[in-house]
Amino acid sequence: MLVNNFTSLGFGIFPFIVGLFYLVSLFVFYSINKNSDIKPQRFIMTYTLFSGLKLIFYALTMLIFLFLFRHQAIYIAATFCICYLSFTCLELFNVIKSFK
Repeated sequence: MLVNNFTSLGFGIFPFIVGLFYLVSLFVFYSINKNSDIKPQRFIMTYTLFSGLKLIFYALTMLIFLFLFRHQAIYIAATFCICYLSFTCLELFNVIKSFK
């Protein structure tokens, strides 16, 4: 009964969404650290580029999920927004921490 309620509220794909955010954030963090020895202006441009591409990728992925699971649209959109804010804050914290 409880599993059916979680699935009906959009939690059936919740682990996939969190895993997607984790893998993308891991890739972006690795790429940013790999380019950390470049000039500060170039680093800012690279970080901004990665952030913009990441936002576009997440928006397109969310639109695909919303199209496929229309009956769970509110929960999927809320999950994406919460994950995006959480993982972006975590990424920013780690970038600042790695450059201190």
